[in-house]
Amino acid sequence: MKLLYLFLVLIHAAAVGQDLTLKGVIEDDKGQKLPQAHIIVLPDSLFRITDAEGRFSITLKAGQKQVHASYVGYELFKRNITLKSDTVIAIRLRSKANQLQEVVISG
Repeated sequence: MKLLYLFLVLIHAAAVGQDLTLKGVIEDDKGQKLPQAHIIVLPDSLFRITDAEGRFSITLKAGQKQVHASYVGYELFKRNITLKSDTVIAIRLRSKANQLQEVVISG
C-alpha cells in the first residue's frame, strides 16, 4: 500500500511540474487577425507578440493564470484561466469607442 501511495505522489509531482502550452489567436471585433498584438501572462510575467496571422504560443507551468491582450486602438482584454493541460484560446478585442479623430500640430 505504501508503494502505491509513493507511486501516486510521484506521478502527481511530475504532472504539476509539467510544461504546458497556451496557444491562441487574437482577432478584432470583425474577425480580422491582429498581427503584432501583445500577450502577457501573469503571475509568470511572460510576454509574447502575435505573428502575421495573429497567433501566439507560450510555454507555462500548470496553475491559475491571468491573460492580458492588447493592441493599439483596442480595449485591454483580461481573462483568468486555470491551466491544467495544453490549451487553445481565441481572443477577440473590441475597438475603443473614443478614437482620436484629429491631430493639430502647431509650432
